[in-house]
Amino acid sequence: MVFNALVPPFELETVKARAALPATLPFKDAASFIARDYETLGVACKDRLHEDYRAPLIPGFQEVAAAARAAGALVVFLSGAGPTVMAICRAGDSGFAEALAPAMRGREGGAWTLLEMRADDQGASLEAEPGIFTSSGS
Repeated sequence: MVFNALVPPFELETVKARAALPATLPFKDAASFIARDYETLGVACKDRLHEDYRAPLIPGFQEVAAAARAAGALVVFLSGAGPTVMAICRAGDSGFAEALAPAMRGREGGAWTLLEMRADDQGASLEAEPGIFTSSGS
């Protein structure tokens, strides 16, 4: 899987993002990658907890999200409080960045940035640099 961070050229204050949420939320929806059912990932990741409330605070969110879906993203969602938008694609999908570029340019306030990231399925690891760890010889 490829995780694409679609980063707008502005910040969204956490205080404003939190204030956009209602007092109560229905917590009946949850999503997981465990089943590897990527075809229904879009439905599973439809965030009903905060996205609909915070999206209006992010100029261009709907247009960029729609363009990402049209470009082949399996799922598109608001990352945390925003304003970054995440778009998950299958590894090996080509042309995503090129197809998305027109929607990310010419946005109010400037162009968005696309950061492509890969999931680390190996977990945490420790790498020692030579000379950092020494033995006292006791």
